[in-house]
Amino acid sequence: MNTPAAPVRPSRRAGRLHAPVRPTWLAAVLATLATPAARAGEAVLPGTAPLAQVAAVGLCGVVLGALLVAGFERWRRHQRPSQGQPQRPRAHQGSSPAQAEPAARTRLEGSSVYAAALSEAAPDAMVATDAQGTIEWANRASASIFGRAPEELRGGNLRQLLPMFGGQTIGEWMAQYGIAGRVVGMAADGLRVDGTGFPCAVSASACEVRGTAHYIFMVRDTTDSKWAEQELLLRERALESAADGITIASMELPGQPVIYANAAFRRITGYGADEVIGRNCRFLQGEGTCQETIEEIRRAIDESRSTRVVVRNLRKDGVAFWNELRLSPVVREDGRVTHYVGVQTDISERIRNHEELQQRTERLNTIFDLSPDGFVALDERGIVTVVNPAFERMTGIVAAELVGRPEGTLADRLAEICRGSESVERPGVAAETLPLVEGGAVPQRSLGGELLHLAVPTQRTLLRRIRHSRGAGHETVMYFRDITRELEVDRMKSEFLSMAAHELRTPMASIFGFTELLMRRSFDEGRRQDMLSTIHRQAGLLINLVNELLDLARIEARRGKDFHRRVQSLAPIIESTLAGILMHNDPRKVQAELPDEPVHVLVDESKLSLALTNVISNAYKYSAKDKPIRLMLMRREGGGRAEVGIRVQDQGIGMTAQQQERLFERFFRADTSGNVPGTGLGMTIVKEIIELLDGHIEVHSEFGRGSAVTLWFQVVPVPAPAMAALPIVEAGAAG
Repeated sequence: MNTPAAPVRPSRRAGRLHAPVRPTWLAAVLATLATPAARAGEAVLPGTAPLAQVAAVGLCGVVLGALLVAGFERWRRHQRPSQGQPQRPRAHQGSSPAQAEPAARTRLEGSSVYAAALSEAAPDAMVATDAQGTIEWANRASASIFGRAPEELRGGNLRQLLPMFGGQTIGEWMAQYGIAGRVVGMAADGLRVDGTGFPCAVSASACEVRGTAHYIFMVRDTTDSKWAEQELLLRERALESAADGITIASMELPGQPVIYANAAFRRITGYGADEVIGRNCRFLQGEGTCQETIEEIRRAIDESRSTRVVVRNLRKDGVAFWNELRLSPVVREDGRVTHYVGVQTDISERIRNHEELQQRTERLNTIFDLSPDGFVALDERGIVTVVNPAFERMTGIVAAELVGRPEGTLADRLAEICRGSESVERPGVAAETLPLVEGGAVPQRSLGGELLHLAVPTQRTLLRRIRHSRGAGHETVMYFRDITRELEVDRMKSEFLSMAAHELRTPMASIFGFTELLMRRSFDEGRRQDMLSTIHRQAGLLINLVNELLDLARIEARRGKDFHRRVQSLAPIIESTLAGILMHNDPRKVQAELPDEPVHVLVDESKLSLALTNVISNAYKYSAKDKPIRLMLMRREGGGRAEVGIRVQDQGIGMTAQQQERLFERFFRADTSGNVPGTGLGMTIVKEIIELLDGHIEVHSEFGRGSAVTLWFQVVPVPAPAMAALPIVEAGAAG
């Protein structure tokens, strides 16, 4: 007879022997509680600070401890009847006790399997211990964290994994650090199987089962978060240590405020962090800010692109500074711009240096353009970069032919117009090559250079100096100076000194010799008077030389300011001048042909007399004593004006065409034998005076036959008969 099976009553012993029940239930409880917390932690970890991670671990531990007690109570009710008496399983409503007990067992076993699977899938280590720290259970994640399988951990002591306990028992440690039997997210160091330490966050919860204390620990490896924390700290320190100002503005908040500003930005602008954070960077703009620059910034933000501008901003104290601003967007994976990073560089000093350099360049360009000397600059490649106008005037070579061309082109063009060149090493005209040495060192000076004798556009001599730069750029500057006049002056000085030595030595020797004779010897009265007359005559020659030098210097210095011009007749001036001319040992008289009617001109009587005296004096000196000297007045009309000319004509030695070209040069003399007295300054003085009187001079000469010098002046309107009495000469005709 089959009788119904008696209900299975789990015994105390049976509960101990059924190994799958207790560990599976414990694992299920732990996994069920830990997995949501772990998942929550995973969601928070990548983008939050370590404090949030610790809080997640702690929250998981708190919930874990609370529900662990409920789990053990549930397990106890299924394993032992209360107070040692067998207890019939609670039957479900509508079912018999025999049917309810297997159903409860089925639900218990199903939930245990599900909980065990969840505990094994948890990413954090979960460990259950007794009061002495002996490990009773560990999940699979413990192996990846501590390096030991759960089977190896069981029976071991938790101190081998977490040395933080020291000599304390688990209960003492919980009493010291726990609150209401729980420890949440305590930072500690763990040990792996090879003895390597690692940072971790520990949460713990205590529970009591049938009077026995048990402890549940959840350990999370925070190595990655620590590295992330250090990396974030390093980046923050790098931003704070940057020399340039760095700001981050949010594009997702109203007004696009600044959410970060480093120390350099605060130093550049003078604003504190609390004055910058939360404000738009527009507060740096002022009246002097270029609106075009602002529009470029706005367009770049609207178009979600980078930009680089130079903007004039204001510091907190109101002082303006130049800001080189670089803006770059921070773009999410979906293409949306969330932030803008701005890098600010104070370039005020650079702008000032640029402006000073520009001003200096403009000054140099002005000097180059206005300089009477020629300049040609070449870069480090030997390419012509600058040619100033003076060089063009000197050589006739236009800048367009040289700029952008190699140095060889310059050399070829100079060779085409040169009739010769020579090296010079004379202090007076020496060229200098002055290398520019870096570091402020004194350059070595070396004399040397080149004289270029040009044939076109006019005959002239140029001195070329070269300066090489050994600093940055290695540029070369060629300097050209027209020394034609200087060489001519040197030549004239040499001739003057030669002449002056002869002219001065001869009368001085006579004066010195006759004076010495008169002092040492006695002579009869006739001889004594003759010697005194010679001394007087030679002294007069010296006085004339000095006077001519003084006249020329005075005329050049005053440029006619001391002239007293008035309208007067020419005839009285000519007559008084002829009366005052007395040539030693020359009895000739000037044959003057003057009209009866007066001819009026606007002149200075004394200055015109001086010029006429020099012209007549030359006629006496350069013609034989038996040859006549004529003076006549000429008239001509041209250019709507009437002119009168004073012509002095002789039949002397005359001049060649080359001598006529140099007639008005200082110290020039047609006769260099020394037989004709003079200084070579007379005709120079004549030309200066006539031009200051608004007149001009004409010279016609034929070598060996004589010369005719005419001084032309504009006639002041006078009655017609006066001009009709003068001989008519065509304008420009030879006399």
